[in-house]
Amino acid sequence: MKLRRVFFTLLAIFSLSLITLFLRSRVPNVSRAQTEQSSSAPCCGETQQGAPAAAQPATAKPDPPGTIDGSKNPELIPDDAAYRAVFVALAEREEATEAEKAVFRDTAASTGLDEQDTEALFRILAAFRKQMDDLRAQAKQILTRNPIPLAGTSDYQQLVELSKKQGAAFREATSALPARLSLEGVAKFDAYVQKEKRRMKYRPDMPPPR
Repeated sequence: MKLRRVFFTLLAIFSLSLITLFLRSRVPNVSRAQTEQSSSAPCCGETQQGAPAAAQPATAKPDPPGTIDGSKNPELIPDDAAYRAVFVALAEREEATEAEKAVFRDTAASTGLDEQDTEALFRILAAFRKQMDDLRAQAKQILTRNPIPLAGTSDYQQLVELSKKQGAAFREATSALPARLSLEGVAKFDAYVQKEKRRMKYRPDMPPPR
C-alpha cells in the first residue's frame, strides 16, 4: 500500500492530469501506451517476420480497464481534468520566441477568442507553465537523489507538498480565466475544452493531484 501511495505521489508531480491529450500532434485516439509500443518496432522498417512493416499494421494496445474514452463518452471526463490537460497543451513560456507565440496564436485561434482574450490567455498560461516548470524541477532534484522515497520520509513529504502546490497553481490559473477574459471569451474557451474532451482518455482510478 505504501508503494502504491508513493507511485501516485510521483505520478502526480510529473503528470498534471492523468489524461492522454493530443492537441499538439492532432493525432486522435492514440494512447501513450500505443505510442511507446510503436517506438519499439523492429529496426529498418521490417517486422520480425521480415515483411515490410506497412504490410502488417500494428495492433493497438488496449486501454487499461476503467479508461474513459472521450471519443465515446466525453461527458464522463471531469471538467477540471480536461481544463488541466488543455492548459498543459497550450501553455508557452513567458519568454517564448516569436515562433512559439505564433504556434500558440494558431492553436488559440481554434478557441474563437479575440485578440485581447488571446493575449490574456497567453499571460495566464505562461504564469501557469512557469509555476509547473519550477515544481517539476524541484521534484526532479528530489527523485534524482532518491528515486523511490518511502512514506514518512522527508523526501516523500516534500513531494506531497509539491503535489499540493501543483494543484494550487492549476486552481489559480482556472480562477484567472473569468477575472481576465471577457464573458464571451470564457464561454468560448469552455466550449473549446468541452470539444477537446473527445480527444482525451482519462483514468479515474488515478486521480490528479489535489
